[in-house]
Amino acid sequence: MRNVPEDLARRVWELGEAISNDPHGRGVAALQSLRALYESYAANPDPLLTEALADRTSDAREAITLYEAALEQCAHFSDEPTYTKRRDLALRLREVGDTVKARAQAELALKEATRSGDAEYVANAQELLRVMGV
Repeated sequence: MRNVPEDLARRVWELGEAISNDPHGRGVAALQSLRALYESYAANPDPLLTEALADRTSDAREAITLYEAALEQCAHFSDEPTYTKRRDLALRLREVGDTVKARAQAELALKEATRSGDAEYVANAQELLRVMGV
């Protein structure tokens, strides 16, 4: 696991919490803030931020594009895990009916999670593949 700049990690976490918990309608504003933060990193994109935005968007096709971008960005961060992005990409691909690509991403997520020793994501990927009939 890589060391993400503390200020970025904290801000992404705070915005994610605000979006998820949305007790007073702050979720929309927090999502807009997360988008603005993402755009401010356009010159030097960070896969953690790109994945966080993908996780929070309700548009499956936008999320797919963002997860794919996050995976490409991981080439510049060798210790950034890709299996989290692949699993969530598989879920969104499945949501839009692209089961072939979804299955391929879920299988890669399982291999990468197994290699990393992340038992929770191994179980998640196995369950996803089971649900997909693999």
